[in-house]
Amino acid sequence: MGVETLVLADSCYGACDLADVKAKQLGCDVLVHYGHADMGVSACLPTLYIEARMSVDPRGVVERVLPELKFKRVGLLTTVQHIAHLKNVAKLLRSSGIKPFIGRPGPRAKYPGQLLGCDFGCARSVAARVDGFLYIGTGEFHPLGAALATGKQVLAVNPISEGFKMLSPDIDAFLRARKAMIARATAGERFGIIVSTKPGQVRFKLAEKIFKDLKRAGKVAH
Repeated sequence: MGVETLVLADSCYGACDLADVKAKQLGCDVLVHYGHADMGVSACLPTLYIEARMSVDPRGVVERVLPELKFKRVGLLTTVQHIAHLKNVAKLLRSSGIKPFIGRPGPRAKYPGQLLGCDFGCARSVAARVDGFLYIGTGEFHPLGAALATGKQVLAVNPISEGFKMLSPDIDAFLRARKAMIARATAGERFGIIVSTKPGQVRFKLAEKIFKDLKRAGKVAH
């Protein structure tokens, strides 16, 4: 087609983490963002979103872990890569006597049942009507966030590894661990302050405040 293409291969953590500034610096006319769904983030270049879709059918592993699913009313959750399989999983659950719920998308999500690391709206929208959740996807980041956001257990099923894990919303343990880290930090004398340049995470004013607070406390800060 006669189009010159550049591959920007830095780490990418979501549709909010666009490489538009870098692409513009390199003289690109258009950015193609592969993997995530558009969440309405403004960009300095026209951006085309190509959503990734996993071809692996999760129904086989879901069927095998049904004995671990002690819920009769289940909320279904996933990421955009597996979103096309949710309705078929819902049919499987119904045939097994389990009532599935797929929540409406949150303000940043595009599809019903879709979780984002910054948007658990679909889980919250059905939390009062379910006993727990079934998450289809990889990793624990999204399902753990859903558990903490709703106070419900989440059975995380990985259709790639075919593993599964029940995640509990142990908020007290989470807060205790956080307080323990803070307590350990108060015993320190030298601190380095790191500021992320990722979209939505550039909190330089907060970093400056922490720097001044540490100085006032007699600590060494950089």
